[in-house]
Amino acid sequence: MVRLATVVSRVGAAIVLFAAVCAFYWKLSLSTQYEWMTGLDLSTQVLAWFQAAAEQWRAGQFPLWDTRLWNGQSMAGQAQPGVLYPPNWLLFASPSSDGRLQTGYLRFHCVMVHWIALGLCYWMCRGLGLSRAASFLGGAAFSFDGFIGTVGWPQWIAGASWAPPVFLFQLRAMRGERPRFHAMCSGAALGISFLGGHPQVPVFLSLASGGLWLVDSVRRRRAAPFVSAVVFAGLFAAPQVLPAIEFGRESIRWVSETKAIRWDEPVPYGVHETYSFDPRRLTGLVIPGPLSHVDIHMGAIVAALAFLALTCRLSRLPAAAMAGVALFGCLAAMGGWGLLHGVLYAIVPGVEKARNPATAMALLNFGLAVLAAYGLDALGEIRDSRWMGRVIRALLGLAAVLLLAPLFPSQPDLFAEGGITAVASIVGAGVLHGIRVGTVRLAAARAALILAALVEFGHSTRPLLAPRTDSARNVWMDRMKANQDLAAYMKQQPGRFRVETAAEEVPRNWGSWHGLDMWGGYLPAVSRGAVEMEFSRRETKMLWGVQFTIAREAAHPSQREVFRGAGGLNLFYDPDAFPRVWPVHQAIAASGRDHVNAIVRERWSDLRFAAIVKGPGRALPPCGGQSTAELKDHAGSALTIAANMACDGLVVISESWAPGWEAAVDGEPAPVMRVNGSMRAVPVPLGSHMVRLRYRPSSVLAGAAMALAGAALLAIVWRRG
Repeated sequence: MVRLATVVSRVGAAIVLFAAVCAFYWKLSLSTQYEWMTGLDLSTQVLAWFQAAAEQWRAGQFPLWDTRLWNGQSMAGQAQPGVLYPPNWLLFASPSSDGRLQTGYLRFHCVMVHWIALGLCYWMCRGLGLSRAASFLGGAAFSFDGFIGTVGWPQWIAGASWAPPVFLFQLRAMRGERPRFHAMCSGAALGISFLGGHPQVPVFLSLASGGLWLVDSVRRRRAAPFVSAVVFAGLFAAPQVLPAIEFGRESIRWVSETKAIRWDEPVPYGVHETYSFDPRRLTGLVIPGPLSHVDIHMGAIVAALAFLALTCRLSRLPAAAMAGVALFGCLAAMGGWGLLHGVLYAIVPGVEKARNPATAMALLNFGLAVLAAYGLDALGEIRDSRWMGRVIRALLGLAAVLLLAPLFPSQPDLFAEGGITAVASIVGAGVLHGIRVGTVRLAAARAALILAALVEFGHSTRPLLAPRTDSARNVWMDRMKANQDLAAYMKQQPGRFRVETAAEEVPRNWGSWHGLDMWGGYLPAVSRGAVEMEFSRRETKMLWGVQFTIAREAAHPSQREVFRGAGGLNLFYDPDAFPRVWPVHQAIAASGRDHVNAIVRERWSDLRFAAIVKGPGRALPPCGGQSTAELKDHAGSALTIAANMACDGLVVISESWAPGWEAAVDGEPAPVMRVNGSMRAVPVPLGSHMVRLRYRPSSVLAGAAMALAGAALLAIVWRRG
């Protein structure tokens, strides 16, 4: 009965918290007038990834491979699509409209990721013995404002959201409460944070957690909990980390607008300096103002309560740990402006891959959120403290400065949006004074402070949520969804092909939303084989099956206009484009990338009958008959080809080669060869055969096995008590 009551209580709390998130983000949950996927990256990259993953999910395939961009890329290996993060699966499985994700479910997804962040932080605060009111304030400060409340990118939010359970279990282990089990849980939560997609925040989260473990290991002269945490972090992160390493070794990554590097090249520190948090913007913690890559605003109420917690609770382990985490996040985020980040960059493997030090501010926001919860619960104890009076005077002084600033023509920009902060400061000072003199009951005071904090948080959502009437902020989303008549015409055409856009107003990832394969794309990392070909040459485009071009005028005499769009853009068809699959019975040896490109330039038409292979290659017997190959089905991570071979030969697949592709001819395993620089090919014997390929990278399978093993071990240790 006790267990049932506990479950009912927790489910009830989760429902109440979800209702609170829906109320706070009413513009998304109760209205259709606002969007959160604005800007170039969210509207073109993230939307493209989500749509491609959902398309495969509905086709019964786990979305590991993206056929829509750059001739096929590993979605698992790119990490940022977040296809291995379970909460994203709900979005992928959501009902579609004409094959596309519905905007309402995209808005719900934004609400859900903030609910997860709120719930996990609330759970941590309750686990530390804080009241429901204080725990709600801590969760709201963590989820509604600061890094998570303003950043927009769901892959960043997912990684940061798991900080609370990482430190909750770690603090339990450090206090001696089943140290081995709770260390394992802490490591598991850290590993899950990597599944969200982007590794930047999880890298800094790992450093902060590791620092606390080192302190505990030295203080208590024990290393077993630390080792357990590291092992389980590795087990639960493996499904994402292993394919990311595999893809990284085969790809080029853009770390700035013009700089691309290989996996074995460190991200130059100059890039880290560019994305460092400017310490002159630290006033943004309290006063909304100019940003420095991320928004750290939490408001005057949270700052005051966190400071009060430091004055009275710093001797307690949880508060001291949260203060240390917040300080570490702040110093690490400053990157090139300070010393700590540079030392970590130089000596800790993997730190150089997190090119945006400013994202470490997520830890500052997290630490202050929990400290504010401590401060709210401590108000009754410290009503007579001299620090209470000092905080009251500081709040009144801040309000005076903000209210008087408009009277001076040369006021700093940081005071431009301080009106709400001034009002909240006055309310906070009044409530704290009422507690001090005994005229305000603690319950009413806590409620008033929470409401004032929520008002401050609400001010920060304006940059995140754009009205649909704001065409400037929604331009990229509108461009992704525009020109539906062009897409409808192409989707009626037979076969599989690629589309090139020669119009600036059509995003490079446009085809992902409309269910069409694009030539190129806008991605942070691309396989080396794709970028090493002569991408802009017509011969290369023909080889890779670029049948249609969106433009105003034809770019080549062979192109003919086949459709005029209502938006002013036209569709041009090129009959010289290769099919998506075709049989060959000849091999052309090439010595390297430059030789492959030269053959494509000079003999591209010959490649309808021959495949370029590296070195001596595979000897193919002469064939006088005519072979055929037809793509029967393509579900992204799996495809089926019907081949009728006049003699032994190869079936060439016009998609990027990558480790993890498996082939079978009539159910019998067959090798997947790399031809034409970066295409796939399968040897097929004489006769009629069904060729099936599927993408099953060993890195993902091994990572999944490791995560399942970790979960099983956790269950065993938990059952044994």
